[in-house]
Amino acid sequence: MKKSVMGLLLMMFVFTTTFVQAGNNDDKYPALEISPDKIKMAIGDTIYVELTYRFNSNTFTDTTAVWTTSADTVVSVDSLGRLIAWSPGESCITATLDTLSTFLCVEVEAPEIEDEEELVEGSLVIIPSDTSIVVGDSLDYRVAFVSEEGSLIDTIASWSVNGMTVGTIVDSTGLFVAEASGFVTVKAQLGSSCVSALLIVGIAEIDGAELNTIVITHDSPHPDGYSVKDSLTEGGMWTIGGLPYPMNVLNGGALYFPVGCLEEDIRINIGLPGFIRGTDSLQYGSNEDVVASVDFQVYVEDTLVTGSYVFETPLITGLIFKRGLLDKMGILPENLALYYAMLESDSIAFDMSGISGTIVDSVSNRIYSQVAHFSTLAITEAMDVTAIEHDKTILISGYKLDANYPNPFNPSTTINFNVPNAGEVSMMIYDLQGRLIKAWTKSASDAGQYSVVWNGRNSFGRKVSSGIYIYRMKAGKFSESRKMLLLK
Repeated sequence: MKKSVMGLLLMMFVFTTTFVQAGNNDDKYPALEISPDKIKMAIGDTIYVELTYRFNSNTFTDTTAVWTTSADTVVSVDSLGRLIAWSPGESCITATLDTLSTFLCVEVEAPEIEDEEELVEGSLVIIPSDTSIVVGDSLDYRVAFVSEEGSLIDTIASWSVNGMTVGTIVDSTGLFVAEASGFVTVKAQLGSSCVSALLIVGIAEIDGAELNTIVITHDSPHPDGYSVKDSLTEGGMWTIGGLPYPMNVLNGGALYFPVGCLEEDIRINIGLPGFIRGTDSLQYGSNEDVVASVDFQVYVEDTLVTGSYVFETPLITGLIFKRGLLDKMGILPENLALYYAMLESDSIAFDMSGISGTIVDSVSNRIYSQVAHFSTLAITEAMDVTAIEHDKTILISGYKLDANYPNPFNPSTTINFNVPNAGEVSMMIYDLQGRLIKAWTKSASDAGQYSVVWNGRNSFGRKVSSGIYIYRMKAGKFSESRKMLLLK
C-alpha cells in the first residue's frame, strides 16, 4: 500500500515537473509578434509594422495575415501592415493568422498649434505624409486643417505631382494610381497655403526573396563611437529624424532603399563632412555656397568600406535645406542641385556622376535624387544653369553673340546668342592666360535666341577669382569672342 502511494506521488511529481518545464519554453508553442509593439504617430505619418511567426525555434516573417483596426477614423492599416495616421486618438491594430492573433496600440497626436497664424499657415496637413507604394497600387490622399481642439477639418484642394512619370492623380479627389516605379512629390494647394509629401513607387517583393537589412547609425560619444537610430530592410524608407545637434540640420530628410539595391547587410553611419567648420553656425570650408552636406559611411560586418559604396539599384535620397539661408545667399530653390563633394586642399570639388532624377520641392524645402553610391553629398547651386528659354519671336538674320549682362557681375551673368537654324553651339570661357575655365555645348532645336548663365565656377565646380574672362561662341564656321569682368 505504501509503495503504491509513493509510486503515485512520484508519478504526479514527474508529470507536474514536466508540464512546468514545457510551459516555460515558449518556442514549443506557435506565437505571433508585431514589431514595434507600441507606436506613437503624428497625423499624416506612415509606418510599416512587421508580423513574425515563431514556432519550435523557427522564425518566419509573414505577409499573409489579416489586419484590422478598432478605430478606422484614427488610423488605417492595409494588407502589407502599412499604418496611416488620419486623426488624433488611440486605436488597437490586430493581426490574425489562422487561429492566432496579436495586437498593438497606436496613439496619434495632432500637430502643436501656437497661434492663429500657425493655425492657418502651419497646420495644413497632407495625409499620408512621405510614403511608398508598389506599381499597381492606389493611394487616396487627403488634406486637412487641424483645429485648436486637435480635430481634423477636411477640405477640398487642388492636387499636382512633380517628378518622374510614375502615375496619375485625380485632381478632384486626390486619388493617386501608381503605374511605374520612381518617385514624385505630391502637392495640395488650398488658397495661398500648400503642403507636399514624397511618394515612392517601388516594385513588389518577390515571394521567398531574401531582403537585406540596413542599420542606420550616427556619430556619438558612445563607446562604440556610434548610436543606432533605426533598422529596416530593402523596400523600406527612413525619414531622417532624432539626430542631435549639430547633425539636427539633417532632420527632415529621407532615405529609401529599393528592393534589390543590396547584396549584403550593411550599416550606414551618418555624420557631418570633415570640411565643415564652426560651432554656432556651420561653415563649409572656403566654399560659402554649399547649402547643406552630409557624409554617409557604409560598413559591412562593422568594417568600413573604403571609397564609395555602390548600390545594385540607386537609392532615393532626400536632403533638407533652410529657406532663410537661401534668401541670405541669394540662391533660388529651383537652381539647387545635389552633388558628391570632395575636399581638395581648402576648397570643395563637386561631381554629379551617379546622381539623377533630381526634384527640388520648395514647399517642404527638400531636394530628392536617385543616388548610385554613398560618400559625401552636398546641396549647392547648380554648376551649369540654362535658365532662359529659347525665344522664337526675335527675328534672326544670322549668328550673333551679345554682350553678357550684368557686366561686371557677381555671382552670375547671362550670355545671349542668336542662331539662324538648328545645330550645336559651343560656349567656352577662358582666363587671360588662355586657360580653358568652363565649356559646354547647347543643341539649338530651331532658329531663335538662346541663353546660358555662368555662375563663376570652373569645370570642377570651384569658384574662380575676380578678374577679366573671355567667353567665346562657336557654331559651324562662326566664331566670336567677348570680354566680361567678375568682381567680388
